[in-house]
Amino acid sequence: MASRKTFNSFTSSRAARRRVWGFVFVLVVTALLSFNASSAQQPPEIDNALPCGRVGEVGDVAPGNALFRINVNLNNFPDAVCNDGSGAVFYVRRYSSEADRNKWHIHLQGGGGCQDGQSCAERWCSSGTNFGADKMSTTFRPLPSSIRGDGIFTQDPRNHFASWNHVLIYYCSSDVWSGTARNVVLSAIGPGGNTIQYRIHFKGTNILEAVIRMLQRLPGGQPVTYQNAERERITMPDLDTATHVLFSGTSAGSSGVRHHADRLGQLLRRDNVQCQSGGNCPLVYRAVIDAGYGRHLKT
Repeated sequence: MASRKTFNSFTSSRAARRRVWGFVFVLVVTALLSFNASSAQQPPEIDNALPCGRVGEVGDVAPGNALFRINVNLNNFPDAVCNDGSGAVFYVRRYSSEADRNKWHIHLQGGGGCQDGQSCAERWCSSGTNFGADKMSTTFRPLPSSIRGDGIFTQDPRNHFASWNHVLIYYCSSDVWSGTARNVVLSAIGPGGNTIQYRIHFKGTNILEAVIRMLQRLPGGQPVTYQNAERERITMPDLDTATHVLFSGTSAGSSGVRHHADRLGQLLRRDNVQCQSGGNCPLVYRAVIDAGYGRHLKT
């Protein structure tokens, strides 16, 4: 009881209260300065830490007029970034047949990956791998405004999916589309034997989510638009009016399909305007895995 009375009488004076608050202020300022100092001491991002960045021999996109580039809006989706912090990119083409206006094909691009500081550094420098910095960034080498479409993307009328809405999401996260981590600090052994620390982002999940939300016209109802080869302004339909969605991926993209297929299907059915009136949901949703397994070498 005596100690409590002594404390109360001490804090009851105005001068003492000023001393207490002054002490608290010093503590807060010290904490902020310590935080800023620790932030300043963070290693640089991979593109600034490793000057050996090089374009890989495979995995890039070729210029053409089949699919058209859309930059993910980083103001709305700040976590949709590549390994080096550059903004994510996807390519689209609107339906060409009115009968297919609500049919969609969404594809996750492949391109290998990396698992630790050394393998990610070698990937950035295209050392010991066919992939390079262009699969970890969208600005290391500027991506074309429009690209060629092969396979399921071809506009050949013999392709059953040719007249659907098409989306190709560019792979630049090296995490088989499953990461949600930012500012991961890794280290690698450089050519001279010295250890190099750098920061890197693994945001494959966030990139996919951002693209889906943009195609759903979220937030704010803003549609995805592009300028085609004839310089016409084209508006993509609202994904939430889809009757058919084919979700596919190749190689590392196929791992992304395995990781996200069920969750994406649930999301699309939940938000689809035709599935909100009760009863059965008419949305036809399928997932396709392409080149997702390694060779079996045992006899």
